[in-house]
Amino acid sequence: MSKRKSTLDTFVIKSKKSSLQESAINAPSEHENISGTCTSTDQKPEHIPAVAAPEQHPEPVPEPSKFSTLGSELDLGLILSKKEQIFDKDKYELLKHAFKPGIDFVFPCSIHIKNGKEVKCYLSRKHFEKFTWLTFSRSLDGVFCIYCAIFIKFGGKDTGTPLKKLVEVPLRKYSKLLGKDGDLSSHHENLYHKKATIYAKNFLDVYENPKKDVRHVLDTERNKLAAENRARLVPIVESIIFLGKQNIPFRGHRDSGILKNASVVNEGNFRELLRFRINSGDNILKHHLETTSSKATYISSVTQNQIIGSCGEEILHQILCKIKSGKYYSVIFDETTDVSHASQMSVVLRYVDKGGDPQESFVGFLDCHATNYDSTTHEPYLSGEVLANTVTKFLKSDDLNPSYCVGIGTDTCNLMLGEQKGAVTELQKYFVNALRCPCKNHALNLSISKCNNVQAVRNSLGTISEVVAFFNASSKRSFVLKSVNEEKLKSLCETRWIDRHQSVIKFKGSLTQIVECLSIISQWRDLDSASKANCLKASILTRTFLVSLHCLTEVLSITINLSKILQSKSISKQYADGLIKGVIDTLKDKRQHATEIFETIFKEVEKMLSS
Repeated sequence: MSKRKSTLDTFVIKSKKSSLQESAINAPSEHENISGTCTSTDQKPEHIPAVAAPEQHPEPVPEPSKFSTLGSELDLGLILSKKEQIFDKDKYELLKHAFKPGIDFVFPCSIHIKNGKEVKCYLSRKHFEKFTWLTFSRSLDGVFCIYCAIFIKFGGKDTGTPLKKLVEVPLRKYSKLLGKDGDLSSHHENLYHKKATIYAKNFLDVYENPKKDVRHVLDTERNKLAAENRARLVPIVESIIFLGKQNIPFRGHRDSGILKNASVVNEGNFRELLRFRINSGDNILKHHLETTSSKATYISSVTQNQIIGSCGEEILHQILCKIKSGKYYSVIFDETTDVSHASQMSVVLRYVDKGGDPQESFVGFLDCHATNYDSTTHEPYLSGEVLANTVTKFLKSDDLNPSYCVGIGTDTCNLMLGEQKGAVTELQKYFVNALRCPCKNHALNLSISKCNNVQAVRNSLGTISEVVAFFNASSKRSFVLKSVNEEKLKSLCETRWIDRHQSVIKFKGSLTQIVECLSIISQWRDLDSASKANCLKASILTRTFLVSLHCLTEVLSITINLSKILQSKSISKQYADGLIKGVIDTLKDKRQHATEIFETIFKEVEKMLSS
């Protein structure tokens, strides 16, 4: 046994009645027989509590751990005894502020039997200086390895043996600390301790510099990859939005293959627009198409439809936000069969924006059959109830409050306005505060159509349609018409009287040029065109046709402005009522002065025929 060196750290006051040989053993002994532990006094160990250092009042530790502390330094034993999970913040606090003996700390000792005598073996300062991982627990009156206690719980040959001494159980026996078989020296050389030391060092390094954390590095790389992928999609999405805004069709005869390989076949506007962007210096799009696999270009027709759908969802979301901020709204809808022979319902929502201006926003096309019939086991007929159910399902999916719907706008057909099973009647069961608002312009169209019972007028409209179709059916005829008449003739619309207004009025204004064109074509060697032109010219230059055309123009010139205004979204009911009353009064006045008006028309017709 090495000779003890007398130091202030191992000096204690001895009792005169004590017969114990006191020796501070700092090197391992050949033999030990533990009988208890002691502190720096010579009282019986079972009667002597651990000696605490003088009370200090240091500054509080910034952001203290959730665990209780003793003084300004953390007591690892007190924390371990709670058997709670130690979070990263608490681990950092322990590693930085775990208890270390101060200048005035009185080191504890343990009592051993050696050669039949009681010997006190002390824990000293040099143990803490040599083993920086050592920490003392006042609450458990023993020492721990702070690294292993935090980071390692199992060790041994199979790395599955629970670790006790210095890890879960404090070391209170100080007789054999150093040397080959010393508790501290042996622990220091253990593989699991070396691993725990590395874990502790890495933990402190990462905690103080989070950018080194593997999770942070992986997350950073993930965010970088996500940002790069989003940047790859930007030119594709912008191209789709551009074509959509300009109402330009996307696809051509072929819509697949490698984009950089030019094709003589029309590949559509979308692919050509992407090529144009690349040739104009869009390096992001160029890099994307050059580096990605052929299955991840995101320019296929399927992806185009998905992006269009996403754009539609975003637009609808923005519209619904505006509607909900304005609170009250009205629903306007109509159903028709489109060119693909599907029953399509168009839905428009009318609301007032934050500026107090009325707005009408289209929110979608709905397939009435697909919405209400899952199979073909039942006849997919359309009724007012089916139309109402289609609208109700759509608005429910948009999470609009039905109590705030104040109006339902439709046309005036029986399917919509029927008292028993009309669409509006069914909808009012769901929208209890909504008033029916039939389309006044539709009513105007129906009124004009019902007035069109005079055979001569109906024949004149048929003649106008034939003349317009005659010129539109041939490029040669159309060329002659453009050469003589600067404006192109407009076809008569079967459903919209606003277009018929313009067609009839424009036809009357170009009547002289039309007759001239028909005269030119009637001299052609093309017999079909020449004979047809002669027939149409003869039909036009009759008194019946000319009088009917003048009468139509006289009436439609009055109703055309009303038809336009009734379709505007900002017109008020009072203003519309005033306009309608004004048109009715004007027509009544013309009826009262019908003789004078017809005399004027007859004079104009005679003048045209004589010229």
